[in-house]
Amino acid sequence: MTHDSVGVAVAQFAPSASKHTNLESIAALARTAAARGARVVVFPEYSSYFVDPFDLSLAENAEDLDGPFTEALRALADELDVVLVAGLVERADDGRRVRNAVVAVGGAGIRAVYRKLHLYDAFGQRESDWVAPGEIAPPETFETDGLRFGLMTCYDLRFPEVARTLADAAWTSPWSRPSGCAARSRSITGRRCCRPARSRTPSSSPARITRRRSASDTPW
Repeated sequence: MTHDSVGVAVAQFAPSASKHTNLESIAALARTAAARGARVVVFPEYSSYFVDPFDLSLAENAEDLDGPFTEALRALADELDVVLVAGLVERADDGRRVRNAVVAVGGAGIRAVYRKLHLYDAFGQRESDWVAPGEIAPPETFETDGLRFGLMTCYDLRFPEVARTLADAAWTSPWSRPSGCAARSRSITGRRCCRPARSRTPSSSPARITRRRSASDTPW
């Protein structure tokens, strides 16, 4: 069955070093969103585990794609009949760094995976010290109710090539002001509409000034 529109919820919470608490937050928000008619629920990057600043615990708490975090998402998606999109700290091949992955999970399992390509090494942050970049490959997409969705995350938004590859894959769609401009410009670049963007809630680190909010953008 196809539909003219699909309800997408942008769910914002503060991922922490407690995997259990993170999953509880995801479950509560997903249930609320599903009750309001959402068919796709989008969560922040690093939803499975997050520390600020990064440390060795990031690799210690990384998981494989078929690990307990994605299995918990699968069970929840099956219960609610939705697709859940969330950030996963994925185990990398070198054992020291991780991958900043985004997974789309339905009741039958993983529907699509995206691994962050452009790591954020700016303003005193060195994501590349702890995170391995994803590999350039044809994008994975997933369909819900006849509409196709693609994945991208965070700093990758600044680079139009990512949105263009999604547009070429027939994606139906490719923050605070600088990111907000980037979000809208990527919608224009891809000639597609409705790009949901979600962010973690503010960091608890007293040394870092953050801007965190979520939005859904169109070319218009």
